[in-house]
Amino acid sequence: IYYDNFGFCAEQDEAIKIASGVIVVTESLGDRVRKLYGDKKRLLFLPNATAWKPECDVQYPEDMTHIPSPRLGYIGYLGGTWFNREIVLQLSRVRPDWHWIMMGYADEKVRRYFDDCPNVHLFGIRPFYELQHYMAQCKVLVAPYVENFSGDATKLYDYLTLGLPIVSSAIETANRLQPHVRIASELQSWLHAIEESLNESNASLRQARQEASLRHTWDLRAAVLLD
Repeated sequence: IYYDNFGFCAEQDEAIKIASGVIVVTESLGDRVRKLYGDKKRLLFLPNATAWKPECDVQYPEDMTHIPSPRLGYIGYLGGTWFNREIVLQLSRVRPDWHWIMMGYADEKVRRYFDDCPNVHLFGIRPFYELQHYMAQCKVLVAPYVENFSGDATKLYDYLTLGLPIVSSAIETANRLQPHVRIASELQSWLHAIEESLNESNASLRQARQEASLRHTWDLRAAVLLD
């Protein structure tokens, strides 16, 4: 089970009903299985992971050269019910000197939403292997989710590989990755967390995040699954 969304619940519950075992990516999804079936189903908690490597040979994308620093990076879908576009809009207006590097699909409705935000740069979909290069040119990496999101934010595992400061909404993945992720909720806490991250100068924190990323690889997840 990967996402507790009304549109998926019926299909997922039917799949659980006929399955002998269930894999979940967050604790709250595991709780939903237990609520439905108690201990009748074998349950494996197996979060998402990253395919990125900390030692990646990072290149500088040419279409980033005109964007001033500081840059805040985001990868992922910019629509849906889980992306908190309102907090991005508020932050971009309060701090017009912060530039948002947004990598991922944005439909016309989302693009219109940010029309009046010249510091929000919508790059659209790019090849997966290029995303790490774009994020490496940012000062802080962000995960602005709505706080009832029950999925597992894969981007946070990706972000760890770069060692850069990370700010996320208070979702399960961010809580699990403490102390490597700063957590924010309303506008003022986002402002504080990003400002604190921009001023971070402790190289050991960068190293700690990259070392933590090595515990969240797909090879390790596969080993658990096959054990």
